[in-house]
Amino acid sequence: MMNQILHLDINSQIGSYMPLAAMRIGTMIHNIEVTRATIGMVSNPSHGARKLRKAEQSRWLGRRPVVRGVAMNPVDHRHGGGEGKSKSSGNHGRCSLTPWGKPCKSGYKTRPLKRRK
Repeated sequence: MMNQILHLDINSQIGSYMPLAAMRIGTMIHNIEVTRATIGMVSNPSHGARKLRKAEQSRWLGRRPVVRGVAMNPVDHRHGGGEGKSKSSGNHGRCSLTPWGKPCKSGYKTRPLKRRK
């Protein structure tokens, strides 16, 4: 009799979701959202920890390569261009700018200065 009650109880079914306040203490929680949570556990927690053998294998998984803007041409990126590893980006001594006109490379300080006490 007690066995049948546990199978009929919605709290004991894996994959069901409800607010955290409605769950029993000690329930395994798989996913927590803003207003509810899912009961269960992840099937393969070490999925993202595997080592890829070659760069082509990441393309098989649908991941595109990541290229720095400095390595691009000026038509492709606002940080692109220049000779070698120059910081001027082909602007003859001027640093590259953000879309709002602030310098974005060459050691430009972006954080406001700390006030003295």
